[in-house]
Amino acid sequence: MSQDQDDLVIQLLERLDRYEKLANDSFRVNFITGMQHLSRANFNSENRKYGMDSLDRRPYDACKVVESNGSFKLRDKLKELKEKKKLELEKETLDSEKENTLEDQALRHRKKDSAKGEKSEPKSKIEGVSEKSIEPSSLRDPIYQFGVLVPYQLRNAQSSFNDSLTDIITMVNLRQELTELIQKIESTGADKSTDASAS
Repeated sequence: MSQDQDDLVIQLLERLDRYEKLANDSFRVNFITGMQHLSRANFNSENRKYGMDSLDRRPYDACKVVESNGSFKLRDKLKELKEKKKLELEKETLDSEKENTLEDQALRHRKKDSAKGEKSEPKSKIEGVSEKSIEPSSLRDPIYQFGVLVPYQLRNAQSSFNDSLTDIITMVNLRQELTELIQKIESTGADKSTDASAS
């Protein structure tokens, strides 16, 4: 075995170790915890049971999307939308603060001008107001399929299942890396055997 092949085998063993730890520890624990929280939510709610039978089946856009460009990546559209709205709100508050300071300066100048005997017109507030087009979003938190007021155990179950979904994506990516490393090891081993038989 050459040094390159040894390095590839070491990388393979490290990836395999990460995969096994993820599958047997993190993913397994998250999935079991999610099922336990779901069963607690069902136990605590006397009138309603949470499961496939109680879903709101109206169509909505998916909140989590798996993108594939070489490796898989989980994209949380709902989280991105919330962050975007938060940034817009912060920008609007900064703009309104700037507008208020400009109005205060205009009022001060008006007072000075009126003391001199000149008249100045105050700036209208309408100039700084930006019109916002509010479009209804078809993104909706999936937990609201069970109603607006859901027990906290159901929210905990959602959190655990989200963590296990992230673990699944990581495991799939690790599986792809393992397959690629095995192919590289086999190809370097085949190259060495052809070189040895040729000489």
